Amino acid sequence: MDESWGTHPASPTDEEHTPTDGAPYHFSGLTPREHAAIELRVPSSGIPELDAMIRSANRRELAGRMMAAWIGAPGYGDDARSNDDKAATYAVSSATALLTAIEGETE
Repeated sequence: MDESWGTHPASPTDEEHTPTDGAPYHFSGLTPREHAAIELRVPSSGIPELDAMIRSANRRELAGRMMAAWIGAPGYGDDARSNDDKAATYAVSSATALLTAIEGETE
């Protein structure tokens, strides 16, 4: 993984920086596309590492919501669904499948 993208400032700045080779360069902060991807939680920033973080955050949130809905449903505790480990596994796999379908990808 290329770690260099994580060293740039997230807020717009007009600071001049001088890397080890001595050639100055400017950071300009987030592009409008990167900012929109983060705010809208849509993994299309153009930065693979950032998109992967957005996908992971989406999957975690959706799985948590699915798990909460499932264990809060009437009858939970009355059948095989009562196994929390199985419920968690099902929630994560369901969240992954749903997000994959939404993105039109085959991960």
